[in-house]
Amino acid sequence: MRKILWPILLATGLATLFLSLAFLPARILIFGSIMGGYVVLYMLVHHRLFRSHLTYLFKEGWISIIYTLGIWGVPLLSYGAMPNIPVLLTIIIYLFLVLINVLMYSFFDYFIDGQESQLTLATVSGRRITSHLLRLLFLSALLVILVAYLILVDKEMEKVYVILLSMTAVLGLIFAFPSYFSKNERYGILADGVFLIPGLLLWMW
Repeated sequence: MRKILWPILLATGLATLFLSLAFLPARILIFGSIMGGYVVLYMLVHHRLFRSHLTYLFKEGWISIIYTLGIWGVPLLSYGAMPNIPVLLTIIIYLFLVLINVLMYSFFDYFIDGQESQLTLATVSGRRITSHLLRLLFLSALLVILVAYLILVDKEMEKVYVILLSMTAVLGLIFAFPSYFSKNERYGILADGVFLIPGLLLWMW
């Protein structure tokens, strides 16, 4: 199987590199290179450089930041202007939701991670503190959604906030019923599937 996969991966990588260099603007290529550098740095720090309790801060906090930058960086660069306040609030809400997603894995995988000596917020600081932080993040996301809605000028943005509120609600449902969603790792499928919900905007607009 590897003999088949490696040539496919190599060909796909080379094709992607060629098409990127041929069609993408320089600023997008530079941004992609910087993001790739951050990912490599994260891998080095997490797996090689540090073996202390500080690793979990890099792992969960920085994964959320890198993921959010990766999702929003190219659209913002393509837009070519400073985003307005509602857009910035949308990005902040999205960051909260990504962090909630990552921390939920730490919360639900607490016992498995402990057995495997994995450093997460839950294994380092305790499941209870992780639970409190998740509640704080849920509250923060809801408050920012409320603020964004109150200062709303463009009515079309209402659809964006409905989507973000729906994502928050689904993640909250998982967190509210841990015994049910922990079975057969249901939490993972639903928590990751939440980030497909913004695709509904393609039909809503």
